[in-house]
Parts: sequence; structure tokens; C-alpha cells
Amino acid sequence: MRTLTISVIGAAMLACAGVADAQSNAWYNPYVRGVKAVESARYAEAVTLLERAVAEDPRAARNKYIEGVFRTDYVPYFYLALAYTKLGDLDKAAANATKAEAVVPPQLLTRLSDLRRELGATPAPLASAASSPAPRPAAPSRTPRADVRPQPQQPRPSDADAPRADAIVTTGQAMVKRAPDVAFLTIGVESRAKNPRDAQRQNADEMAAVQRRLADAGVPRDALRTLGLDLQQEFDFTNGRRVPRDFVARNTIEVRIEDIARVGELVDLAVQGGATSTSGVRFDLRDRAAAEREAVRLAVADARARAEAAASGAGRAIGRILKIEEGRDEPIAMARPMFDMAAAGQSATTPVQPGYVEIRARVTLTASMR
Repeated sequence: MRTLTISVIGAAMLACAGVADAQSNAWYNPYVRGVKAVESARYAEAVTLLERAVAEDPRAARNKYIEGVFRTDYVPYFYLALAYTKLGDLDKAAANATKAEAVVPPQLLTRLSDLRRELGATPAPLASAASSPAPRPAAPSRTPRADVRPQPQQPRPSDADAPRADAIVTTGQAMVKRAPDVAFLTIGVESRAKNPRDAQRQNADEMAAVQRRLADAGVPRDALRTLGLDLQQEFDFTNGRRVPRDFVARNTIEVRIEDIARVGELVDLAVQGGATSTSGVRFDLRDRAAAEREAVRLAVADARARAEAAASGAGRAIGRILKIEEGRDEPIAMARPMFDMAAAGQSATTPVQPGYVEIRARVTLTASMR
């Protein structure tokens, strides 16, 4: 007997067996496993699972109406684009990214934008610029002057000084390591009941208890952010028949922790307040942009040093820097420790080691040689 979970859109579906049977749920398991495979850098496995999910349900997204809000929880083409990019199949990556653009939820917009830049997509021109006619040059005077003779056109300095044959192209890389000064903790509460209302009500009460425990510990309200609300019914398949089980309600929040020394303490408090799961902790920098700029500066210095070494090996020297292009490296994923909920409720403060945040930069430098 295997258990398969499908999403429940509303109580009306439960009242009509024909409609419920029409809603295929075969996409769910391969989709969830495929997303986990992408996040774990198992890209070939992710492609196999996500393509299976798309074959079962080719929709670009699935919106559920929960507590007056539409929530998108099925975006297979976005994760397929990520996986194909990592596997080097850029054509399939671009095709899937195009399908994902119109439906990707707000929390994934930044990652999609980075992905499009990595694929080399250029932004569409602004409507105002496209609709405005180009200015026409002023008409030359039709009255010729006898004392003015046309002069031969001189080559532009850039064409003469930097012929393509005398250019050298190098790539520079750099990594900046910083101690993190902010942490993000993901906490979930899962509740089960025989009917959807009881499951949702019980889940709301349990999450409220977790948030009260965090507030009592000094966590400000604006440090909490809801990541997802989910209501589903579980089914068993026995002898080819689908047997309904309990309803499962899930609520997941992200907690911003300014004092990273308190991460373990707040994990324990959340568990004591009723949390049933956590996907781990993510460490970051408040001023991440400054570290990224420093990484770019070091990458340019590395590219210039490589260009000088290459030119010297050919008995030449570099001249002017003609072009510098910044590449896009995938952000380094910090270790996300998994916590044992039962042990966390019984032992001393859960130990957490933040390590370092690593930020990488890559640039391509083009210079003339002399």
C-alpha cells in the first residue's frame, strides 16, 4: 500500500465524486521530489521527475483559493529551466523559462530574473521608446560652397588602435568570505483532522501558539513572514481503490533572526510552542551588495593579471581595456542543518554553527595588445 497526497481546492470537490476523480494527482509525487532534487543539485534526477510531472499535468501553474488568497504551488517549468541550465541544455532551459515567466510566484521572481540573465536573454524595449519615432537628422543645406571640398573620412581611433586580431580575452574569478550577521529560520506546523475545517482551525491555533512563544522571546512581528498555507487530503490506494484518509493542513513561516547566536535557542522555543518541522536555517549578510561589489573588484583584478601574463608569454603587453563583462555565478548554498524535533524538545539548546557566507564573482575582460 502506498500513500499519495493530492491537493484539495474546496469542499465542493468532495461533494462530487465525479469531479474529484477527474482531478489527476499523479503529478504530485514526481513534482515534489523533482523540486527537492533541484535544491539538492541532483539535476539529472530532477529533469526526469519534473518531466514526468509535466506529462501528468502540463499546466504552467496551479492556483488554489485558500482563505481568500490565490496561492500558486505548481511551477514545474521554472524548476525544469533551472535543472536544464545546470546540465548545459540551454535551449530547453530557455523554452521552460519562457513558459514559467507569466505564472511564477513573487517569491521566485528574483531567481527567474537571474536565470534569464544567465541564459543571455535581453529585456524587451520599453513601450514608450518603441512607439516614439526616431528623430530625423536636419536636412543639409542645398546651397554648395565653392571653397569647401569634401575631406576623406578618417578611420575612428578605436578601429585603428584595437584591431580584433590584437585583442586578448581572459576570465577572472574571485570569492569573498564573510561571517554572517543575519539568519533566516523556516518553521512549519502540520495538523490532521477528519474534515478540512477542523484541520485548518487546529493548524491556525497551533501556529498562533508558536508565534506567541517567539514574540515572548523578543522576536518582532515584522521579522515573521508567511511562506505557504496548504490544505490537502491524504489517500490510500488498496487493491486499485482510492480510500480517503485525514485532511492535512500546513502553515510555514520564515523567521528573520538578527542575533545569529540565538538560532538554536529559537529553534527549541518554536518546537516547545508546537512546531512540527523545519527545513533548516539560512545565513546571510545584511549588506550583501557591498560584499558582491568587492568580489567583482577582485575578479577584475584577477582577469587583468591573467591578461598581462598571457600577453607577456607572447612577448607583448596589454594596452587599453576594451570591455569588461560580469558573469553570473549561482549563489553558494549554505549548509542547512535539519533538526530533530523530538530531540530539540528534550535536550539542551540546539547547537548551530553558522560558518561563512561565500560570494563569488566572474568577469570576462577584453584588452588590446601592444
